[in-house]
Amino acid sequence: MIDSRGHIHTRLAWLALGAGCALLGCDSGQAAKVRPLVRDSAGVTIISNESPAWSDGEGWRVAETPVVDIGVVSGDAAYELFRPLGALRLSDGRIVVANAGTSELRYYDERGKHLGSSGGRGGGPGEFFAMSWFARTDDDSVVVYDRRSRRVSLFDPDGRYHSSVALPGGDFPSVQGRLSDGSYLARVVPRRARDAPPEPLGRGRDSLSFLRYGPDGEFLDTLGVFLRRIKHGLAFEFMGRSRRGAMTIPFTPSTVLAVAGSKVIVGTSTSYQISQFTPDGVLIRLIRKRHSRLPVEPSDVDSFLDSLRAQYATGGPEAKTHVKMNEETPPADSMPAFDDLIVDREGNLWVSASRHHGDPSVQWDVFDTEGIWLGVVPGPDGFRVTDIGSDYLLGLWKDDLEVEHALLYELIKS
Repeated sequence: MIDSRGHIHTRLAWLALGAGCALLGCDSGQAAKVRPLVRDSAGVTIISNESPAWSDGEGWRVAETPVVDIGVVSGDAAYELFRPLGALRLSDGRIVVANAGTSELRYYDERGKHLGSSGGRGGGPGEFFAMSWFARTDDDSVVVYDRRSRRVSLFDPDGRYHSSVALPGGDFPSVQGRLSDGSYLARVVPRRARDAPPEPLGRGRDSLSFLRYGPDGEFLDTLGVFLRRIKHGLAFEFMGRSRRGAMTIPFTPSTVLAVAGSKVIVGTSTSYQISQFTPDGVLIRLIRKRHSRLPVEPSDVDSFLDSLRAQYATGGPEAKTHVKMNEETPPADSMPAFDDLIVDREGNLWVSASRHHGDPSVQWDVFDTEGIWLGVVPGPDGFRVTDIGSDYLLGLWKDDLEVEHALLYELIKS
C-alpha cells in the first residue's frame, strides 16, 4: 500500500540469493540458472530475478535494418519530420506519427507511404498548441494530449477528429497513460508558491503525484505520491542580485510510468525495483532484478557539460547562469538503475538499461506478464522505442545530419 507520503510498505525484507558457479556449479562452461524467487508479502507478490530465463540460443533480437523508414532531409513535406513525439502502429499495419513540430497526426500505410494528416496548430477542435502524449486505443482510435490546453482529443480509426475533454487542475497535469477503462493517468509536479521560503542549500529531493481522470476528464483519485528528482540548492548571482535556486543533479534517478491494460507500472530508478499497482493505487507486485550500478565517470560529466554549453551557446544572461549553475552542481555517484519503461502489445515489460552519457547503444531487459526476467534484447544505436508489437519495434532516430526518422524494425523471436 501507499501511505500519505507515497512510501511503499512491505513487512518482509529482501532475501539474498545465491548465484554463480561457486555455489551452484557450472554446465558446459555456462553459469547455472537461478530460478526467480516468488513470494507473497501481505498480498504483494515479490519476484526476485537473479538470471534470465532464456538459455543460450533462445531469446529475441531486432533485425539489423529497418523495414520502414519515414523521414527525409528535404522534399515532400509529408515526409519531413519536425520534433516528432513518437510513432504508433495500428492493427492494420498503418503507422501514425505525432509530428509535434507541426501539431499534426500523420498517417502512413504499412510501407511508409503518406495517406493523410489530421490536426494542426491552434485551439480549435482537433488542433494543438503543445502535443505531449498520444496513444492508440483498442479500436485503432488515437488519443492526443495537449499540455498547454490541458485537453485530450480523440481521433477515429480513419484519423477524423471525434471529441475532446479537458482535465481540471492548477498544476498542469501531464498525461502519461490510458487505462483499459478509458481513464487517464497524469503526472503532476506541484508548483512552487511565490511566497515559499528560499530553496535550502545542498541536496534534497522533491516529489510528484500521479492523478487519475475519468474518460470524461473528471478527477477520480490520486494513485500515489512518488520521489521525483534529487536536487541541489545553491546561491548564485543574476543581474546583480543574490538569489537561490535548485538544480537537478546530473544523472539523478527519475520516476517513470507505464500502463498495461488495467495495471499501472512505476519505477523510481533509485534501485532496480519496479512496482505494479491497481488503478486505485493498491500495490500488487514488486519486480526486482540483481543489478550493479553503473558509476558516473569524469567523462560523463564532461560530455554532459559540453552538450549543455553547446545548447545554450547563443543564449543570453539566463542561459549563461543556467550553465554556470550546472557546472557548480555535483553529479550523482552512479547512473539510475534504468532509464525507461514500455509495455508491448502482449503485456511484456521492457526496461531500458542505463548507459554512459553520449553512448548511443541501447539494451532492454524484457520481463514477461508475471514479472519474470526473460533476458536482454539489444536495440539499434540511438533508437528511441515508442511502440512494441509481437513482431516489431517502432520508434524514432536521428541520422548524422540530425534528420529525424520514424523507423520500423522486425522483432525476431527464436
